[in-house]
Amino acid sequence: MQATQQVRLSCANGDFESRMQMLKASFESDGIMISAIAGSSFPTAAKEHTSATVLRKDFPFTIYLGNIGKFGYPYDSFKHGIVFQPFGCSNTPTAECTFTNDGFTTERHPACNTSFTYPVTSGKCKFATAAEYTEYYLTSPGSESVYMYGKGLCYFDALDQALDAQVAFYDGMAASTTFKFPGPPMYDEVIVGKYPQDGLLGVFWAHDGGFVDDPAKVKELGGCFTVQILRKCNYTLPVFEFANMDWPGKKWSDPELYRGYLDGMVARNKVGGYKASDVMRLVDSSMFKSSLYADC
Repeated sequence: MQATQQVRLSCANGDFESRMQMLKASFESDGIMISAIAGSSFPTAAKEHTSATVLRKDFPFTIYLGNIGKFGYPYDSFKHGIVFQPFGCSNTPTAECTFTNDGFTTERHPACNTSFTYPVTSGKCKFATAAEYTEYYLTSPGSESVYMYGKGLCYFDALDQALDAQVAFYDGMAASTTFKFPGPPMYDEVIVGKYPQDGLLGVFWAHDGGFVDDPAKVKELGGCFTVQILRKCNYTLPVFEFANMDWPGKKWSDPELYRGYLDGMVARNKVGGYKASDVMRLVDSSMFKSSLYADC
């Protein structure tokens, strides 16, 4: 990612289709920041720091799943969130620190700080290169500090350095014959500062499996949550469907499943990574104003 690229004017002013094309282009280049939200909540303007994730074509296509795995169908089958403006837009939130994986920031106060469990090694990263970072967390004692969770991860002040280290670390895990799986969750965690509502490109609805065309199925997989979010922003934001996600659900701690996601990442990246059109598309928002959703 280019950390010093020229700042463009607000990018969230186009029509819904234009925003979709911007999302796809960003996903296939620098990446796009998103943040999963709880239930039907919707932050019109962040008052506290927000935990976000960068989705990019060369990363596993997964996000923070929250309580998924604790509840039954259909509540274990979908997730909602917000999509920020692409990097370089005037109201894109500023990254205050970044972890290559979920940094378990609920144990860090403030979030860009050390964890209670590993107070010595989980502060600001001091590695000179992405290779040094990778070597430390793939071998003892660093590897023990990130097994299943990212409690022992250090954090980067610079987002581009963190993403470079993320690529090296994920490739290193995939190639390792000694690293104990599962490793930390396979998405990064970016702590961002305050942002206005026009810092948002849209909202997302995420699930595993292919795109869903049947309106009744869309409703079953969280459609009423989508409606509640849209009502809070007066239907002014588009809805982006994220499909075919790496979605471990109740099996998130399965070592073979974890390795499978890494192997899939390596295989895709040999042919250029994900194509945005295979995993994201614009949803026809008029569906959510139909009589099907009158009881939401």
